[in-house]
Amino acid sequence: MNIDMNELTDLEQVGEGAAAIVSKAKYKFTNVAVKKLKAKSLIENGELNKEFRREVYALSQISHPNLILFMGASMFDEYPVIVTEYCHGGSLFELLHERKKSVPKITFKQRLKMITDIARGMHFMHSQ
Repeated sequence: MNIDMNELTDLEQVGEGAAAIVSKAKYKFTNVAVKKLKAKSLIENGELNKEFRREVYALSQISHPNLILFMGASMFDEYPVIVTEYCHGGSLFELLHERKKSVPKITFKQRLKMITDIARGMHFMHSQ
């Protein structure tokens, strides 16, 4: 699904890694995550472009309760962009290691559920 980048509003950067910049935005009244890949050379590199298109196609075919919902992809200023549902609460690393003192610690039972949910999502992905 091709996302019209003009339909994204309230774009606000929430994170950045070595490969991408992640922003929160609104798309048709829904909170979404917008992952802008830093590999501008994707367009110039046919193999990378083919790989990006393959990944977008694969993501568009997958639906599972333990996986983020893929909403679409596009190009923005010559950079590839992937749009998914937005998960509140930050990254898993932040959730496990950078908790504020005012927030109760995650219990063993909650951690076990997280591990199980992650394993189910990974198992589904690898079985496709």
